[in-house]
Amino acid sequence: MAWLLLGSACAGWPPHRGLHVVTAPAPSADERYCAWYGAAEGDVLYVGESAFWSSMRAAGGDPSADLRQAGPRRIARFDLARERWLEPLTVGAPGSPSGVWDVHPQGGQLYFTTFFEHAGRVDLRSGQVVAFASAGRGLNELAVGPEGSVLVSRYGSGLDAVGNGELLTLDPNGVALERFALPAPSEFRVAPKTPAWHAATGELWTRRGRTRG
Repeated sequence: MAWLLLGSACAGWPPHRGLHVVTAPAPSADERYCAWYGAAEGDVLYVGESAFWSSMRAAGGDPSADLRQAGPRRIARFDLARERWLEPLTVGAPGSPSGVWDVHPQGGQLYFTTFFEHAGRVDLRSGQVVAFASAGRGLNELAVGPEGSVLVSRYGSGLDAVGNGELLTLDPNGVALERFALPAPSEFRVAPKTPAWHAATGELWTRRGRTRG
């Protein structure tokens, strides 16, 4: 059976045969949250919640529109065995401007990105949340990296500068171990998306796009 969690209502897609649509309770009455990237560990699927897409559409295409309304920053949890929602993980203050983009479980921690604000991790046993302030903003997708590190792409450069993208490997405290610059051509912004580490060859891969700055 194929699953479509949260995203259908936000994206406006019509129901489709063969899809089991499960909609989570709305995190806020002020914003329309969508499911972002998800990752499973064991019988639990973790899903980032963000109002980015609905806010951008309502604002006529402004990608920063999500920052105009504060709201909860949460990671949804879905029990795949029992097919029911669990209590979400709260990983930010109630007035957080940006929601959660990507999530990545590794070593008992759930790493997450917010793009406009700092990435971080939440301990899946204790619930303790650690913000990765030193890694900077603009972090997008996560993956397992070499030697127990976490690989993450910097989508453009967030709010900090102009068009260069980047791949980084982070330690469990969010400190950058290695940085790999992806320079942008003049008048463009590099937008690296899904990163991957090839363990057999030691290579880092990413799907890279670019937009005009």
